[in-house]
Amino acid sequence: MVFGWKQFTQLALLGCLFVLSACGGGGSAELQLNLPLQGASVQITHDAQDATRPAQIMATYSARVINVATDFLVVGGTCTQAPAPVISVDTARMLVTVRLSGGNCEGGQTLTLTVDPAKVTLENATLANTAIWTRSFAISPTSQKISGSISWLAGTVVLRINGGETVTVASDGSFAFPTPVRAGSFYTVTVDTQPVGQTCSVSNGSGVVGTSPVEKLIVMCSTDAYQVGGTVAGLTGTLELVNNGADLLAINANGRFIFPVPVAYGAGYAVTVRTQPIGQTCSVSRGTGAMGGPVSDVAVVCATNAYKVGGTASGLVGTLELLNNGVDLWAITANGSFAFPTSVAFGSPYNVTIKTQPLNQTCTVANGSGTMGGANVTNVTLVCATSIFSAGNTYNGASGAGDVFTGPIAGLNGSTFNGNAADTDAMTFTTAGSVNLNNGTTGGTLSNIKVLNLANGSNTITFANATSGVTTVVGGTGNDVVDLANTGNTFLAGTVNLGTGSNSLTLENKTYTGSYTSGSGGNDTLYLFNGTNIAGASVSGFENLVVASNATVTMAPGQSSQFIGTITAAGTETINLASSGTFNALPNIENYNLANGTNNFSSANVPVTVVGGSGVDVFNFTANQIINFLTSIDGGGGGTNILNIGATATQSIDLSTKVISNIQIVNVAGSVGTASFTNINGAGATLTYTKSTGDNTINLGSGGQTLNLLGSSSTSTTVTGSPAADTINLPFSGSGSETLIETGANMSNRTQIDTVGNFNATGTDYFKTGVNATSVGSFIIGNADTGNYLTTIGAGLAVVLNNTGQAYLITIQTGTAAGTYLFQNTGSNTAQFDNTDFFVQLTGTIGTISTGNLIQ
Repeated sequence: MVFGWKQFTQLALLGCLFVLSACGGGGSAELQLNLPLQGASVQITHDAQDATRPAQIMATYSARVINVATDFLVVGGTCTQAPAPVISVDTARMLVTVRLSGGNCEGGQTLTLTVDPAKVTLENATLANTAIWTRSFAISPTSQKISGSISWLAGTVVLRINGGETVTVASDGSFAFPTPVRAGSFYTVTVDTQPVGQTCSVSNGSGVVGTSPVEKLIVMCSTDAYQVGGTVAGLTGTLELVNNGADLLAINANGRFIFPVPVAYGAGYAVTVRTQPIGQTCSVSRGTGAMGGPVSDVAVVCATNAYKVGGTASGLVGTLELLNNGVDLWAITANGSFAFPTSVAFGSPYNVTIKTQPLNQTCTVANGSGTMGGANVTNVTLVCATSIFSAGNTYNGASGAGDVFTGPIAGLNGSTFNGNAADTDAMTFTTAGSVNLNNGTTGGTLSNIKVLNLANGSNTITFANATSGVTTVVGGTGNDVVDLANTGNTFLAGTVNLGTGSNSLTLENKTYTGSYTSGSGGNDTLYLFNGTNIAGASVSGFENLVVASNATVTMAPGQSSQFIGTITAAGTETINLASSGTFNALPNIENYNLANGTNNFSSANVPVTVVGGSGVDVFNFTANQIINFLTSIDGGGGGTNILNIGATATQSIDLSTKVISNIQIVNVAGSVGTASFTNINGAGATLTYTKSTGDNTINLGSGGQTLNLLGSSSTSTTVTGSPAADTINLPFSGSGSETLIETGANMSNRTQIDTVGNFNATGTDYFKTGVNATSVGSFIIGNADTGNYLTTIGAGLAVVLNNTGQAYLITIQTGTAAGTYLFQNTGSNTAQFDNTDFFVQLTGTIGTISTGNLIQ
């Protein structure tokens, strides 16, 4: 026995300790030796043969096993019923055995066993570098019988299967080989011994055993037998043919061939390719049939295989043109896999080269040449690296390539760049800076360059002329200044997409229809010249607007909402709206011309002149804007135009002093303090006044107008009508008191009669007639028409009039003049109803009227 140094040291230590314990000096001493834990190993084996399920699993350790966990082995798989593990431990042999008991695993199912060798307790040792052990065992399918039938047999024939087991048949009928063949295996049945004077041939004699018995073998016997043959064409190597799965014939030249084994009369023949020649594919025609005589027309045609040449490209930006064998052209525009469209014949050479490098790049080829084997070539490698332009050079793009000229902005100095008119060629700057593009010197000479990609940083881009052809500018992440003056018509339908910095864009006096966008920064500015029209363009992302002094510009209604920052316009500027819609006036812009159609215009705190179109226009002003900023409003023609005025705060508004025309409806939000309001002049105007928390004084304009007094506020309102006939509708809810001052000759007249709705329906309302009423009477007239109702009323009043304080509620029941009328004798002639008396028609809800409602 050979000891190592470690074992020797341990033995020496034990010996020394033993000596010490023997010399205890008359006392007794107990020695305990605790050896350190050692690293143990394990080896796992099983008793399975081939693909059958094992009966037991063995784990052999290099240390004694004290205990084994129940989940030491886990059984899985697809068995109908998994077997149960039974674990035993042989501590002396350091062996754990797991026997598999019971279960039902059928053919085609799998049994999976997983052992965790760490699920044990070892004596004075721990496992080192162990791993989970898993194995799957496929359960073999059931073996199957091989059988068939024989016909026209006149003697005894011996059949053989797979070159081994034989069966002797002496009469027509069925036959079977005694030993089944395992499912999934190949079988070949041949004639081992022919009957005397006959030739027997086997049809359907080869194949693969499946999950059911093979019963399709056919053996035909005859005194006559013939050979099967044909011709081969196109062969360049060695071809193996087989007839009826057993008669093998190797052919290495074109021409005629004959199988050596004849086939019995009436039996079938089936010629197939067993082994293809290297680099070729051969196909058989007229290869099957029933034997009726010699067969010589089997045709075998061979063709050389051809395969694709390809590989992968990386780093490519642009278009790379490749050649294979100098003629097969292929253009690559993206990284990844590629393949030439034309295949290369087996055994022929291939040679991949670069015809045209991509713009601003150099590409190299690896594994590009060789001789074509029996598979596609996929290992050609293309690696491209970017190069950049520099000052003082000439660069020409390739037609149809979509070139990208890449380089620093200083590289434009003295350089010429020629793109192609039919392509979308681009220029990408690698550094930021300022340049007057296409000036022939510092800005270079550019032609047919469509796209300009700016570098990150601060850029200022102007254009010396329009001949560069640039139609698209793409900004970086810095602050970009782009001035499109001097670009002719190239940017009218172009694209500007600026980056995330504080950017600015200048558009000249042209009509634009393209897309012009600033990035996500919060301080972007749009500059517009006199005559600029952006209504048909997509303009977004600009917070600030600068309009040239005294300029007129055109835009769409929705485009103004983005300008939430600073609006700079030094003179008197005008915005023409190209289409109808909602538009908010901008600070420092004074004049607005609305388009025909339906518009909703909101003013700003700036002197405003606004002209509507031919449709329905709504003008929105605050009270402060009406008083301090409004210059003029022209509602235009053709529609019912509306002026909305916000609530006043102890302010007086007199629209009759403003330049306002073609407004049919005025809506006022009322007042939160004592205020007065005078409506526009003009017959037919409608004033809708909503009472707020303050007292109100309302004066109707000239011409005969309509007042709709709304709101349920308890504050009082004094209304002075116009000299013409007015319609005044009072609130029908709340508790406010309204005082109506009728105007005209002596407060009223009989030919221009005011109509008052809801008088005294809520609160206490007053007519200020100039004479306090002393009594209020009433009488009824059965029928009167508008042509005679004044005469009818006059006749009825003549018998009751006696002083100026008398008042009457007059009801006409039927006729075209049917209604309720209020009369007070306020004229100098107290004996009759004349044009100097107070006279109105009451409509709607009419409250109880007493002398207190008619005051001086």
